[in-house]
Formats: sequence, C-alpha cells, structure tokens
Amino acid sequence: MFYYLSVILLPLMMASGDQVSEKSMTGPFETKQQCELYKLSVENTVVQMPNIIMTKSVCEKNLAV
Repeated sequence: MFYYLSVILLPLMMASGDQVSEKSMTGPFETKQQCELYKLSVENTVVQMPNIIMTKSVCEKNLAV
C-alpha cells in the first residue's frame, strides 16, 4: 500500500508570526502508479494558486503509524 503525503504553506500568518501550513496524508493506494497519479493531480492544482507553496509532495510505501 502507498500513501500520499504533502505539506502546503498558506499565505496566512499566525499571531506568533509563523506561517500557516497544511499537512495531509491520503490513502491507501493499492499501487504506486495510483498514488503518483493522485500526486500529479494535487501538484497541478496547487501550481495554479500563486500564493500557495508546496514544500512536500511524496508517495510513501507502508507508513508506520
């Protein structure tokens, strides 16, 4: 099984001065190809948003919980 992990920085600041980030895990996907297709879809969406910065976008196998 494969899982998609991403970290996205949003154009918002917290009171502490830190930038707001969104961390996400999606899955499981049965194959790496399915995960990579989902990854590409997310990346294509984020690239259309000029104020959003993606710092992590990966497919990982068998995450330990």
